Amino acid sequence: MFSRILADKINELALKEIDTYGLPTKRHYELSMEKGIELAKKLNADVNLVQAGIALMDIKLGQAAKEGHQPEHVKYCVEYAEKILTELGVEEQYYSTLINSVAAHHGAIPFTSIEAEIVANADCYRFIHPRGVMSFHATVVKRGKEHDDVLKTVEAKLDEKYGILSLDIAKEDLLGYYKMFKNILNEARDTKK
Repeated sequence: MFSRILADKINELALKEIDTYGLPTKRHYELSMEKGIELAKKLNADVNLVQAGIALMDIKLGQAAKEGHQPEHVKYCVEYAEKILTELGVEEQYYSTLINSVAAHHGAIPFTSIEAEIVANADCYRFIHPRGVMSFHATVVKRGKEHDDVLKTVEAKLDEKYGILSLDIAKEDLLGYYKMFKNILNEARDTKK
């Protein structure tokens, strides 16, 4: 089992990054952490490892966004995770799982553990669960986009994350919300031309 002390240290580092850069939002971070821990318990996975993976998956998202490299944030996060996990002396088996959790959370590469899969599914809650969708909508509005562009951005992220969901338990939990938001987004578009 991964150390609770290490998981808490990594969580502190992630919260410090959020305080510094503002991304991910605390609401998104807390939602994915809550749902990830819930999934880990239900699936008998290592809760501490899942917590650390969630803390690391977007730990440099804010910095990447500030530097104009948000699409490359996974690379930023992997590099930072490698550095801090090495500094913390994390054992190889956990190190590999955590790096995979960060690198695979967008579904671009295969998961090597149930913990990495849980991390990716927990990330999906940020953009499908009502608390996450409303927070993301507010974030996109703050970026100054026009109404229909905001809706397109929210819907694109909703679809992207629903496509990444791989755990039946998470799919079942989020399907109703996904359908509801698809309907809401269709109704919310301006029909005037």
